[in-house]
Amino acid sequence: QIAALGALLWLVAQRFPSPKNKLIENILKILYKEILNKELDYRQIIIRQNTIKFILSKFRMIFEDTLQTFTNTMIDITNQNQVSRLRHFFSIDPIIWSSLSEDKQILVKSYVEKLPENDFENIEQWLNFPFLKEEVYFRINVAKRSEMSSLIFFETPTEIIDHIIKLYLESGNFNEANSFAETVIQIVHDATKEQINYLITNISHNSQVSSSIKLSSVIWKIKKSKKYSKDELNILFKENDLRKYIDKDEDQE
Repeated sequence: QIAALGALLWLVAQRFPSPKNKLIENILKILYKEILNKELDYRQIIIRQNTIKFILSKFRMIFEDTLQTFTNTMIDITNQNQVSRLRHFFSIDPIIWSSLSEDKQILVKSYVEKLPENDFENIEQWLNFPFLKEEVYFRINVAKRSEMSSLIFFETPTEIIDHIIKLYLESGNFNEANSFAETVIQIVHDATKEQINYLITNISHNSQVSSSIKLSSVIWKIKKSKKYSKDELNILFKENDLRKYIDKDEDQE
């Protein structure tokens, strides 16, 4: 159905430079309602977003005219599912955020600041919006170990890496350090040299981390990342009470 609407829109744009507003408005309303109220997969969302972007590029005035109806009557800010799906709209154009009334913007910010655990997996997408940065950073900084461990990124955002390293270094016992080590290992490749340096220089400050069994796997991953030369790492290990890792090649799989 949406593919057919897209084809119709393309045909209308080619043959009728000034189509009747009602046609475009009705198509937009269908798209708005589907994104807001349906559980769509990634492909389905992209198709709908691209159709809206096409309308924006060809019929921007009509699009802007429908925003008032969309933000005032279609969005139920008390519906958590709808608020969560607003991120699909914010990705289309900044005008969608600015079209929200101030009270609705405040409620969206509050939602993001207290982002439910079942929506935390979308934290990277929420990070893309400059107008929600402060709230997203706050939510990341109070995230639990289980939430951070469940995340999967193509490229881990630096804010996520910072919090993972912080949680690891704050491990309260050997079990916490060992169980969270795998999460640290997963982000080493995406971490900056400065972040790895911070990790190494603070390991010895917590005996639950420095004496944990899984630390050797973390060190091995750091060595494999090639962010440092062997000499640089040896100096860091020597300076930070990690001498047993100097010139040692862990035989890890």
